[in-house]
Formats: sequence, C-alpha cells, structure tokens
Amino acid sequence: MKPFTVEEACKAVSGWQKTPFSGTIQKVTTDSRQDLDQSLFIPLKGEKFDGHAFLQTALEQGACCALSMEATSQERVIYVEDTRRALGALAAWYRRRFTLPVAAITGSVGKTSTKEMTAAVLSAKFDVCKTQGNYNNDIGLPKTLFSLEEHHTAAVVEMGMNHFGELHTLSKMAAPSLAVITNIGVAHIENLGSQEGIFQAKCEIFDGMAQDAPAVLNGDDPYLLTLKQKRKNLLFCGLEEENTLRAKNIRPQGLSQTAFTICYHGQQEEAVIAAAGTHMVQNALLAVGVGLKFGLSLQEAAQALGNFQQTGMRMAVKKTPFLTVLNDSYNANPISTKASLQVLAAEQGRKVAVLGDMLELGPEAAAYHEEVGRFAKQVGIDFLIAIGPFGEYISKGFDAAGGASVHYPSVDAFFAAPWQTLFHKGDTVLVKASHSMALSRIAEGLQEVNKGV
Repeated sequence: MKPFTVEEACKAVSGWQKTPFSGTIQKVTTDSRQDLDQSLFIPLKGEKFDGHAFLQTALEQGACCALSMEATSQERVIYVEDTRRALGALAAWYRRRFTLPVAAITGSVGKTSTKEMTAAVLSAKFDVCKTQGNYNNDIGLPKTLFSLEEHHTAAVVEMGMNHFGELHTLSKMAAPSLAVITNIGVAHIENLGSQEGIFQAKCEIFDGMAQDAPAVLNGDDPYLLTLKQKRKNLLFCGLEEENTLRAKNIRPQGLSQTAFTICYHGQQEEAVIAAAGTHMVQNALLAVGVGLKFGLSLQEAAQALGNFQQTGMRMAVKKTPFLTVLNDSYNANPISTKASLQVLAAEQGRKVAVLGDMLELGPEAAAYHEEVGRFAKQVGIDFLIAIGPFGEYISKGFDAAGGASVHYPSVDAFFAAPWQTLFHKGDTVLVKASHSMALSRIAEGLQEVNKGV
C-alpha cells in the first residue's frame, strides 16, 4: 500500500475530526490476527461478531491507530458513526491517489472467471492489481483497492450485489474507467423482484463512471442490448454474428481446454483457454474486449488468454482410477448450472449429475429447480442425484423428462446412505450447488473413496 498520514486519512473521510496525534499508516486492516505494525485497524460489526472486542489488542500489537463506533477518549482511537462506511470512504479516497485504468466486472454469472481472464489478458501489457478470490462487496472491494501499489499500471475489480444500491456504492468507491457486465440472469431475484430489477441493479455499475466511459457487454443478452439506446462507447461481445467481437469455430478439447476463433472488424485470431464450455468462451470474449479498449492488439489479447487459470471449486477436474469428478460447487444458479450440465453432456461414457439447491431464487424457486432437472435429462445426463430441500424439484423435473434420479434431503443424508453403489467405474460426475449447500464435501468424498481411502 502507498503510505499516508493519519492527518490525510482524517481529511479523506467525512465525519472524522482532527486528531491530537500523528503517524504514518502503512496498512489498513479489519483483521486483528494480521501483522498490525503501522496499520490502521477498522473494527467491523456484524450480527454474530464485533471487531471492537479486539481494538485494544490491535493497538497493543502495533496498530498506529484505530477507528471505533464507541465513543472513547482512548489515545489513538478515532470515533466514527459507522466503521463500515468509513472503510469504504477511505478506500474511495485511496483509489483516487492513482491515475491507472480500472476495469470493473459484474453480472449474474461468470464474474470471477471473467475477472481472472481479464487480468490475464491485461498482464500482457500492464502490471495488474486484481480482486483476490471473490472479495467483491463493500468490505472486499476496499481490500483490493488498498492493495494498489505504485508499480501497478491497471486494476481489475469484481463487484457483486444482491440488493439495490450495492453496486452504486461500489462503483462510486472504485471510480471505474470501464465496466463489464457478463449477463443478466435470475441470481438474487428473491431480493430484486424480477429480471428487470436485476438488470436495473447491475446498471448501477455505471454510477461511478463518466457518461462516455466504455463498457464491454454480453451482446447475446437481450437486456444488455437495450443499453444501445442509453449509453455510447459500447463493445458487444458474444457468439451471435451481430456482435462486434465474436467467437466462431468453438472446439472443445476435453474437460480442460477450449479452442476457438476470435473475429473483430475483419481480423481473426485463434485462442485457447484452460476451461470447458461455450459460457467460458463468452467470458473470454469479454476479457479480450477489455484488452482492446485498454490498447492491446487482438493478437496480444488472444495470446494472453493462455495465461488464464481456473480458480478453486469452479469446474475443477479431478481424475481418479474410478471416476472423473467435475467440482463446480462454488456457486450455482439456473444459468450456470445449465452451462455446467452442457459441459458434462459433451463427455463420453456414463454421465452423472449431483445437483443441490440454488439459493435466492424467490417465489419461483421450485419451478427453476424443476426446469434444471428437465434440462439435465434433455441434454443427455444419464443419472441424477439431487441434494437438499429444493433437490426434490430437480429430481421431479429429471424424472418427468424420462430420467431416473434419487433425492437426499442433505449432504449428511447422502453420506448416510450406501452412496458408493450409485457410481460406476468410468463415470464422469458433475457436482454443483450454491456454496452454502456444502456439496464440496461430496466432490472431496468421491475423490478420496476412489483412491481407496
């Protein structure tokens, strides 16, 4: 982090008063377990935790100062009304100490993969700071912004949301130079009311940007196409011929690679990504689009896609002597689950899907789960194992389409049954659900049992 003084911090954050002490802040942290030497400690308060309990410990372990929502005369403690808002305000000030271009990425599906691909593309020309993992909310984004160093020449930040107003806050904080929207799905529809509501909430990403700032958008998404009437400087990317940047001749290369041809204004370049599925090709096109907007040539951007690597529990492939396991248990919604099922369907041999609940889908949740079950059978999945309360509807849809499935109310119930008998040697097994369903336990169990453990 680029150091700043306590006095600068006080001026940067609304509500802070001039402090009777001075010092240099080398780090901003919300975690008292970290190295706190010369840090500003910001205790956060949630439903089940309160960082204020560790405030004194942080000061004793080297923090030069701390914020607090509890009025105190304690030395080196600065009172603020809301530490979470103060964290965001300070991060917004810190980001504006840099003049580098910032690409902000949001969407219902594919944010993290697109972020990783974009960082890989931009690394061909820039020293890139990027969101680690999926730190994409009003606590995670400040952590990314505070990781900016003087040597960085570009940044790629991921922005997530599940309520109105959240992307507005994040965009104002990060002041993006460019926005990417991957798609408009139904994730979080429980909170946002409708797909139109989700679209409106995603468009809050523009709130912290100049009106003429560029955006790279999924041109195969009907909601995003309507932005043609509202904004300028748009680059549409997709598989349809109408897109300015598009992919053709998509060639799956097993479960770990996909080759395709990128077309742009009469130019063509071959590309290969370390991921399977046409949905990942769409993400790659968005990353290339950012590269083009940031000054890379099509050739440079296409070649740089080769540096992309998948993150954990996102279609991670594990081959054992008995099975091939596709661990895609990090998250799930109807769009991403269907995309993963299409990847599974392209494989040879017996294809088994282990699917769990997809959360935050609102009143139509049962219908969405049943639809996914029907889709699984329609694309050629041979056997389905459904997990969780809504798994009943996945199973119902699969069976109604002519399939044969089993349903377990929980992961524990699955393991309590003679589950090993459900699999045959040579099966390819997809494991996918919302993260809190803990289906990663099943993916891990399959791998360990097949090793003979």
